Amino acid sequence: MMTDLAQMSAIVDQAREGLAAALAGRPLVTVERLTSALRTSYTGPAAIEELRPTLSIGCYRAWPAAMPRTAAAAEDHTLIRSTQERHDWLPRMRRDADRHLRTLNRPIVTAWYATPLLRDLAAASGTVAATDGELRDTIEAKPAFNDLLRAAGVPATVRIPSVRVDRLPDLAELRRAVGTNTVVVQSGATSGGRGTVFVTSERDLDDAARLRGPYRVAAFVDGWSSNTTVLSVPDGQGGVSVYVDRPSHKSVGVAELGIGPAKSAGNDWSRPWPTGAATVLVECAERITEWAWRRHRAAGLFGLDAILTAEGHVYPNEINWRNQARPRCPPSTSSVAACRRSSPPTWP
Repeated sequence: MMTDLAQMSAIVDQAREGLAAALAGRPLVTVERLTSALRTSYTGPAAIEELRPTLSIGCYRAWPAAMPRTAAAAEDHTLIRSTQERHDWLPRMRRDADRHLRTLNRPIVTAWYATPLLRDLAAASGTVAATDGELRDTIEAKPAFNDLLRAAGVPATVRIPSVRVDRLPDLAELRRAVGTNTVVVQSGATSGGRGTVFVTSERDLDDAARLRGPYRVAAFVDGWSSNTTVLSVPDGQGGVSVYVDRPSHKSVGVAELGIGPAKSAGNDWSRPWPTGAATVLVECAERITEWAWRRHRAAGLFGLDAILTAEGHVYPNEINWRNQARPRCPPSTSSVAACRRSSPPTWP
């Protein structure tokens, strides 16, 4: 036990030293919807105080138990929480954010992904430490997912049969193309189930056609959806080191959802995957990570979604090249990577 604690302490010290070297005395700024987004890193077990932001700009009021040094939240001005506010908060905070940022010298600004507005906020003296938004859209594009897997060398045996089409033909033709009666139509680079339609009838196909093409049309795989966090770090020798978190289970299987716009209660990390399936998933994650580094020089934290069947087969089905949202489950059953974004229970 003492050895484990000593090793953990050494790892934390190493992380602290690496972070201090990367920041080089520059202030850390976060621009996240959750204004206390890094809180577990600077208040939880093995806390690293250097990760407490000098300034945090967000939508929701910061959690008092884990305050950044300075917080600027849209909710402090509007006193409301709404879907619209959740999407429009950053432009509304532009003036307030500018005012705060002008007091900082050469800030390092972190966010889910970089946008023109974020670069404007950082201004000439700041550095945006986030994946470029256009690169994110390129990697996450659903119609190109099978091409990505192929280019990464992911074995054909774990790739879901799919085709890319610019316009949707009739349902019979789609069924013949992928080999299942239910087909999955996807478009864009959206998250949270948006841009995905399960098609079992012509009426469903009409709904799918309302999405903007091109489309990925994939076979339906009966199984359990899973989210897995992957971290890649440049190794200083021209490659990347890859760390794959424990895969989760959704609380219900895909078939139990009734093939519709349903959500499970959250993810569950308490039940281990079969060893063989976990090994395959890790191999897929490593291949995708190495491809992203070779092709785009992209490294960092991202999510890999996969389907686990009752027979223990694994099929990657989506990539989210960004930090994924917090889990809707007790922190005791989620992974360390997911717990970083855990929220007070009173938050929506």
